[in-house]
Amino acid sequence: MANKFPHVDITGIDLAPGIVNEDYVPVNCRFELDDVNRGLPHFYAQMDLVHMRAVASGVSRRRLLLSYSFSL
Repeated sequence: MANKFPHVDITGIDLAPGIVNEDYVPVNCRFELDDVNRGLPHFYAQMDLVHMRAVASGVSRRRLLLSYSFSL
């Protein structure tokens, strides 16, 4: 996405560090370690689009229910 949209700032968030070859990371892309179960207050009102994949096993049931109720 960062290569396709160079005018956009991309932030990748994960619970555990991934294997990333920094030689291939575009300048408009960064990665952070964070836990969505604790909330992401530093991102409130900062995201235009959220893409998630394979997060259900790492997110508490309570957090999933709260997130779903706010999106309705």
